[in-house]
Amino acid sequence: MKRKMIALSAGAGFVLSAALVASAEAPPTTTGPNNPNPPGTYPTSVTAANVNVDLLPGSVMGGGGSDDLKVTFPSAGPIKWTSSRFNEGDLALSIGPFDANDPSYYPPNAHGVFRPGTDPGAGFPFNNTTLAWRLNKDTGATLASVRTNGYTPDVTFNGSAVGTLHGSAYAAAQGSQGWGYRMNDGVFENGGANSIDIVMGAAGYDELLGESGFDIAAAYFPYEQGWLGAWVENGAGEDGSATITAGHPDLIGSTVARWQENSPGAGLYQFGNGRVELPGVNSATDGMLFVAPATDTSNGTHLAAGAPREGGWDVTIREDQGDGLGNFPIKDVGGSTYQFLYVPYTATDLVGGWISGEDGAVLQGAGTTKFDVTRNEAGEYAISVFGEGDQKLTGDDGMLILSVASHDSTVAGGNVAARTFLSYEYDNLDSGDFIVQSRLDVAIEGGTSIFGDLLELTDTDFYFAWVDFENPLSFDATPGQAGDTNGDGKVDIVDLNNVRNNFGGTGLGDTDGDGVVAIGDLNNVRNNFGAGQAGGSAVPEPATWALALAGIVAAGVVRRRK
Repeated sequence: MKRKMIALSAGAGFVLSAALVASAEAPPTTTGPNNPNPPGTYPTSVTAANVNVDLLPGSVMGGGGSDDLKVTFPSAGPIKWTSSRFNEGDLALSIGPFDANDPSYYPPNAHGVFRPGTDPGAGFPFNNTTLAWRLNKDTGATLASVRTNGYTPDVTFNGSAVGTLHGSAYAAAQGSQGWGYRMNDGVFENGGANSIDIVMGAAGYDELLGESGFDIAAAYFPYEQGWLGAWVENGAGEDGSATITAGHPDLIGSTVARWQENSPGAGLYQFGNGRVELPGVNSATDGMLFVAPATDTSNGTHLAAGAPREGGWDVTIREDQGDGLGNFPIKDVGGSTYQFLYVPYTATDLVGGWISGEDGAVLQGAGTTKFDVTRNEAGEYAISVFGEGDQKLTGDDGMLILSVASHDSTVAGGNVAARTFLSYEYDNLDSGDFIVQSRLDVAIEGGTSIFGDLLELTDTDFYFAWVDFENPLSFDATPGQAGDTNGDGKVDIVDLNNVRNNFGGTGLGDTDGDGVVAIGDLNNVRNNFGAGQAGGSAVPEPATWALALAGIVAAGVVRRRK
């Protein structure tokens, strides 16, 4: 299947433009069982889903009844999602069931073990839930978010209630099972060939049990649409360059990811502590890097974060379970696999940004008129997302992708990302906000569960992006809307101000992707002013443009004085 290409070379500018946008390619030809119903819509644009995962009351963590889950899909879009298999800690998700309106294309709405196709000798190795597209790391980035801020299931361990648990969720490819049509080759198979599962684990000291279950949300970003993402494998070259075996075609085999040296010039590299640098991209101004662990070794729970520094990102992958002294080791080579997705602030319909953990301020962002962020207390932030007017969107309208963007100040050198982790929960009873929580993974006695964890709320810088189920963000540059500097789908006075405020610099205001805010960007705003607005908008009077130009000249003088 052909995908859009982006030239990445040393020192080359990183251009996000309409030149990358092509008509959607046909999905791969399907091969498989003699069934009249093929999979449904193949996803060539962003799609996402809320997934409710309920544990069986009275079950035992890692024991009796732990695989008897109830998995439902309360909301999703623009394409529906389903699951062809699940067990404690693992979800085999698929996109585009043949008949999205038929309940038989979703798991049963009841607790139980769900593994259709495990006995092909008893008949066809499928039921309707398998007639969909299985997630695959060759074709796109898949990011999962924990959709509950702590939960207290009716579950025991060694005869005692487990107490309050917090979770981590991410995509992993090891041992993926679940029948369906693979996105990369169209073959109907039980996993394999880079099919992925969503892994769910209890965070903190869990006696290495790891696996659990809780409400999540998941989003798929196809590389075909232009999204830049990659799966970074363990192992390194002589210079510490990491291995990328799956992702956007232009990133496979590139050197945008590497492992950091233990000490400068030592030539010894710390697996689990990496670096991502995208040519022509400045992490301080241009976009966000969403990072997730991608290994499921030993059913353990892992954490990952990517903190911006000097134009790139420091990426750190950790085991979530520390020792009795509270030491949390960075993962060794066997567990250092991770996934990243780059989301530029110029993405169409992007609502999100880089948020300060200290006060909830938006450090960089797009669609800023569509959201508010408030710091409620240490480590807790309320995000309001708005639709038309001041109407708040709800948890059924979309989901949030999240990623930690802070460094760990306690580690020498300062190039290690924080060991905090994120979750969110929609407050449908009071504020109508999405409550994001950041917790520090520390092992200490006398916590809130039988495992002795106290995962305290801790301020953390973070990235977030809203994925709307009806109109999700897009990599495409919408025709006729050159000049849209903040990705809200409109060219208006906000875009004019962005060009004026950043003229001669970088960041918001760069409408043509050449890396600098210049006269060409001003012309794009002027020529397309009113695009994307209901009924259009009149082009500002000449006096308005004169004032804008005066501001640009003044800004240039100030920059030269600096």
